Formats: sequence, structure tokens, C-alpha cells
Amino acid sequence: MSDPIAAARDLLNAGDVAGAERLLAAAVLDDDEHAARAARALVAICLRAGEISYRSQQALDAVASRGAALPVQQDLLLELAGLYRHLKIDDAALEIYDSILRSSPTHLGARQAREEVVARNAGGGLPGLPDLDGFGAPPPPAVATEPIKRPRSLADVDVVPVSPPDDAPLAGRKVEAAAKKKSASGSGGSSGSGAGAEVMRNFPPGHRIADRYEVIERVGRGGSATVLKVIDHELEETCALKVFHLSGAEADLQRFKREVSLSRKIVHENVIKLYDIGSEAGHYFLTMELLEGEDLGSLIKHDLPEPPRALTLMMEACAGLQAAHARGVVHRDIKPANLFVQRTGPLKVMDFGIAKPADATALTNTGIFLGTPQFVSPEQVRGKEVSAATDLYSLGVVMYLLFTGTLPFTDKDIFALLMKHANERPEAPTARNPTIPPLLEGLIVSCLEKDPRRRPESADEVKETLGEVLRRLG
Repeated sequence: MSDPIAAARDLLNAGDVAGAERLLAAAVLDDDEHAARAARALVAICLRAGEISYRSQQALDAVASRGAALPVQQDLLLELAGLYRHLKIDDAALEIYDSILRSSPTHLGARQAREEVVARNAGGGLPGLPDLDGFGAPPPPAVATEPIKRPRSLADVDVVPVSPPDDAPLAGRKVEAAAKKKSASGSGGSSGSGAGAEVMRNFPPGHRIADRYEVIERVGRGGSATVLKVIDHELEETCALKVFHLSGAEADLQRFKREVSLSRKIVHENVIKLYDIGSEAGHYFLTMELLEGEDLGSLIKHDLPEPPRALTLMMEACAGLQAAHARGVVHRDIKPANLFVQRTGPLKVMDFGIAKPADATALTNTGIFLGTPQFVSPEQVRGKEVSAATDLYSLGVVMYLLFTGTLPFTDKDIFALLMKHANERPEAPTARNPTIPPLLEGLIVSCLEKDPRRRPESADEVKETLGEVLRRLG
């Protein structure tokens, strides 16, 4: 093929920066003989612009994912880390240095640069949240599970889908979009119906948002956001556009910014991808990948998945959570409605609207509870510090539901339900489904421990155990 570097230079000279980025990004993603030079050219463009566009970020993510085994790869990654340091995205730079040092522990340049970044952030706690996608840290070593006798098969289990209480967030919502709602989040935003109607009045089908996104149709609506299916005319592809129902309060605006900042940190096939942010007509919005399928809450309203399928879905959820936890992000609202099951492709963890860094507490500064009562952890109920173990508790509730057909705790009184999560031990899963194997029951029970220190050490450990259950089922 012709040299994309020369062609991109011509486009830059003509003032077409977007065209040059498109050409260079394609060369990087093709991973051909021009890939390294094209990546360096993209870094130079981003340095000059003082920002990284979505198209460039996708290409540079691919560069980082290819590893640092060869000296030429290490040199390229050092340039990329330099870009991140220039833009003050220090945690992304640190992960690149760590990647180089895993392949070449004696690499002096990477080690010195890493020490400089660490020194710059000393005394400031965790590095500041970046505005761009970072790179997933390597998973911790899997914790070995104690061998036990071969469990009985779950393949012929006949369980009835749960009938949730009136306020349970499991109502069927077949959608084609990535994310929606958060009516139980305590955000204090506008009501879903009124704000959703206002969104459709301002952004009817055919309207172009930000002179770029053409509205096709509404595909989801909830208490805090309306999701539109749109055509991105700049990238010439279809995506989802999430319009937030912000009340104008500072807390709502900060929640929007937090979802964008935290979600864009996590790059993983089991976490929904966020693309762009903006505002128009007083509405803040973000764009994300368009998914086809339905959330797990809608799926189990019709029927529970067969046990092998349920085990696989939970393993995929664990992979997404591990990616978030590796970046220091706790989701805090894991529930079936936030786990999207695609028609084709892996499960996606979505909606980080109330997510926070791992050193945050579960209450707002006004004491408003955040989370969904049916899936909330004891520490969230008590307003204690949240951690990765918080998400594992909620995931344990989801697993309890998937393999028994019922929630561990139910009560139409929300306060009573919260107190059950905080104080009561759930009934043994085998009491509701005797064919659950001991290894799986032990995992679910350990996730539902009241003390976070007694839960599994990581989402990876949960995934490993689920995989062992699946293998034993044959």
C-alpha cells in the first residue's frame, strides 16, 4: 500500500487534521509495516493539539495492548507514556511503564520515568482521574480453590423466575442501546417521564445534536437519562447517545462528570465503551457503543438462563469488574439491570453513574443512600467505606438469584430490606435449589458475607471458581 505517513502529512498541510488522524489510526489498527511510524505520528499530532481524540485513542490503545516484548515496542511505548505525562494522565503512563518493566525489568528509562511520576503524585493519594481511556492492569494471581467432591449437574434444574417486589428494578426492558435509568440511585434528578418527554421534544428523530449526531429513535428511558440511537456523521457509524436528566444541581453535574471520567478509564471487552461527551440545549450527553440484546434483568423476567450459560455470564461480569477494580473503581450498583447480555458478543458491565474511586463512602454528603436495595451491600447500608468487595457482595446476590430463582432477601418495606442485608444471614442456596453443587454454594455464601474481609479477595478469584464449577459440570 502507499505510505500513509506521507498521505497524512499532505492532509495536515491542507488543514485536514481529522482526515490525517483517520488515515494514521487505520494504519496502526492494521498492524502492518507502517504501524509504528503511524503511531508516532499520532502521538506527535496529539502533543501538538494538547488532547487525544477518540479515533487516536482507539489506535493508541491498540499499541499498548500489543505488549512491550521487543525493543522497538518499548521505544514506542515510552513515547506514548510521554504523551500521557504531558497531558497529566499519570495513571495511564504508569501502566505503560509497568508493562515495559514486566517485559524488561532492567529497563532504566522506564524505571526512572516511573519513579518521576510516582514522586509527582506523592502525597496526593491516588493519581487524578483521567479524562481518557487507560489500560487495564494485569490480573492478580488466581487463588486456588480447595478441591471437593464432584458436584451434581445443574443442567436439569427446574426453577421458576423470581417475582420481585413492587419496587424491584427487574421490570422487562428490551432495548438496543447500551445503558439507561437509575431511578433508585438517589440522584435527585428530574422524573423520567417528564424529562424524557422534554428530551424528545428537543431532539426529535432527524435532529442533529452538536451538528454531528443524527437522532434515529429513542431506545431507552429511565429516571436519570434517555438513550437515543444516533448516527455519528463524523465517524459514519451508529452509536448510542445518553442524554442526562440533570436537575441543574451541582450534585447532578458532578455525577455526570464522574460517570464519564470513571467509565473512560476502563478499557475491557466486558465493560461498555464510552466515546464522547457534550452538551446542547441545556442537556449534557455522552455517546457509547450501541449494543443489541437486553439487560440481564429483562432476560430473567422471561426465564432463567441454563446453568452453564449463567456461569459463563457471571464469569464475564467478573472480568469486567476486575478491569474496573484494577483501575481503583468500585461500581457500587451491580444488579441484573446493569449487566447487558448481547445477542452476539460478551456481557457488558454498564452504567457507572454512581461509581466512585475505591476510597469513597457509600453515602452522599447529605446522607442520601446510593444503590439498589435488592442488591446493596451491608457496608453501603451502614455508610461505611466501599471497596471491590462491595461489588462482589452485589454480584453474590445476582448469582443467588440466577441459581435459585429467588432473591436472598425481599421486603416491600425498603428500610426493612436494607436491615436484612445489613444484619441477616440468607437462607442457604441449596435450601431453595438442592442441586446447586457445594463449590458454587460456597462461593455464593462467601460473596454474601457481612464482613467484606471474609469475601473473595478479587473478582478474578470468583471467576476462577465459577470456571471450576463449569468444568466440573462437563
